[in-house]
Amino acid sequence: MTGFLCQTFLYQTFLYQTVLYQTFLYQTFLYQTVLYQTSLYQTSLYQTVLYQTFLYQTFLYQTFLYQTFLYQTFLYQTVLYQTSLYQTFLYQTFLSSSFSGKQTTQT
Repeated sequence: MTGFLCQTFLYQTFLYQTVLYQTFLYQTFLYQTVLYQTSLYQTSLYQTVLYQTFLYQTFLYQTFLYQTFLYQTFLYQTVLYQTSLYQTFLYQTFLSSSFSGKQTTQT
């Protein structure tokens, strides 16, 4: 996964939690471009969990699967996401709303 695509789309758009991200850009950009560039995300959990679960805004994604898959696997593999606002805002704020009392990590 290239740092450019992550920083341009996922980081900036998802950080702002825009409706456009959840409806148009997510399906168009992230799925078609980023997903197909990374074989790990193209084949297993990314397509099943992140794309299908988050797009439909299921409770399971926001609480359990998000922390298990996206944060631990995707975040830790990309240094860009391990530092700065992505870890601070997305994990601490977005997940804390569903994970009150859970351990949070920030750099």
